[in-house]
Amino acid sequence: MEQEVRLSLRQAVQSEPRDEKPEGLGRRIAALFAEAQVEHPIPEWHGEEARPAVLGGC
Repeated sequence: MEQEVRLSLRQAVQSEPRDEKPEGLGRRIAALFAEAQVEHPIPEWHGEEARPAVLGGC
């Protein structure tokens, strides 16, 4: 079974087009939610350190 998984993964990676510039994760996620018509832009997060969320004014 492990050999089958490895073969499937290898084939999936090899079948992706390599000539095109891959889109970033953020653009792919935005495309998935494009139909939701979010009106506020999602800011870029390059170089910022992750912080815990503050919920309910805590």
